[in-house]
Amino acid sequence: MTAVPVSLAGQVGRRIVSLVVSVVILVFIRSLLVSLPVLRNAQPFGGSGVTPAMIVQVVVDTLILAAMLRFGFQLSGTIRAGSQFFPEGGTIWNLFIITLVAAAAQNVYSELGQALLRENFPLYGWVFLVLILLPLACALVLAALKVNAITEAFFRAVHAAARKCPFCAARISAKAKFCEECGQAVVVAGPGA
Repeated sequence: MTAVPVSLAGQVGRRIVSLVVSVVILVFIRSLLVSLPVLRNAQPFGGSGVTPAMIVQVVVDTLILAAMLRFGFQLSGTIRAGSQFFPEGGTIWNLFIITLVAAAAQNVYSELGQALLRENFPLYGWVFLVLILLPLACALVLAALKVNAITEAFFRAVHAAARKCPFCAARISAKAKFCEECGQAVVVAGPGA
């Protein structure tokens, strides 16, 4: 059996489904574990305010954040490999994913941070502010430096999506040699087309 080449959109779709399935399973596991009476009714450790249920939530939420990072890094590689006109899009995507995960982590670890840091809790906010703004600023700078490449990649994608068979008007890819609908040979668009 020969492998069927998967389009960039198909690869992205598979990665999204994989992420959603992973997150749903982990959320289910977290809900199941936290509902156990032994964890739900457990007392905080010492005088810290940290409960076993809180630890379980943080551990499972960390796995969810790791799944999000994995998704972002895999998708970044897919974008780099699939985009001959704008491979930097993968790096920009990576930076945005890191920003989103850092923002989610700030929320996930907030309760634990408050229980552990108490009077120094404002420091927690400042640390996460830096962790969120640094990759975001890098992504914006990179996007600003590559605005022409972004524009060119966008218009190439629009042009490729808009190409139609001259015989039956079915949509065809920019690199197609034959129409999948009518089977007629079509002229491959060159770089200047």
